[in-house]
Amino acid sequence: NSISIHAPEAQRAVVAHREAISKWFYDCSVEMQKNLALMYVQDPRFKKYYDGRVNGLAQYVHDAIMAQ
Repeated sequence: NSISIHAPEAQRAVVAHREAISKWFYDCSVEMQKNLALMYVQDPRFKKYYDGRVNGLAQYVHDAIMAQ
């Protein structure tokens, strides 16, 4: 029972993710966020971080970010 990557709450989380990066690290455009999403599934360190919380989370976060 998962929330669609297109669901309003998933897309609100995508915006919150981008805003948090912009607030705490660097200005994060949609394009930059999509590049980060690629790292979440391609870089084993990021994938381990996300999937260590919930199996499949790295792919879900990637897909939700790419869907915006």
